Amino acid sequence: MNVTFLNKQGRVNIECREGETLLQAGLRQGVPLPYSCGAGVCSTCIARSKPGTVTSMWPQAPGAQNLNTAKGECLLCQCVPVSNCEILVPGKVVLTENSGMLPQHQFGQLVNLEVVAPSVATFELELDQSITCRAGGSQKHYSTINSKQRGSMCSVQWEKQLLIQPKKEISLVW
Repeated sequence: MNVTFLNKQGRVNIECREGETLLQAGLRQGVPLPYSCGAGVCSTCIARSKPGTVTSMWPQAPGAQNLNTAKGECLLCQCVPVSNCEILVPGKVVLTENSGMLPQHQFGQLVNLEVVAPSVATFELELDQSITCRAGGSQKHYSTINSKQRGSMCSVQWEKQLLIQPKKEISLVW
């Protein structure tokens, strides 16, 4: 499907693969879309579409509870297009500027998983090679993104650039 993200600062056209959320497609192609958790919880990625052009893969997502679907509000992280569409993205992000950070796909293994509190765990992430991460915002948090087609991934957002070394210990809060 062809998707056009637009706001007052510009517009950018992308291709969205079958089963791929609007957020996944945009980030895969370097579009600097607003998001935080990527899991339907935080509502940071609320955007607008023409009613009927997207469908939610998880309508009961906590972040979807206050959406005005009659006005086309949707969560970029949960919606897939059902036809070619235009998505109005709020904020001051310049959509035509490539973020410069495309997703890096790595294989790794979580080892030494230990629950240290009811909602906190620590673990080591064993990677074959080091990776560099950079994310916007001023938050430090960790969130899991679950995708039925792609298994589980870990998304990490930091205030500053971070070099993740193989076997570095990371705390996970959920």
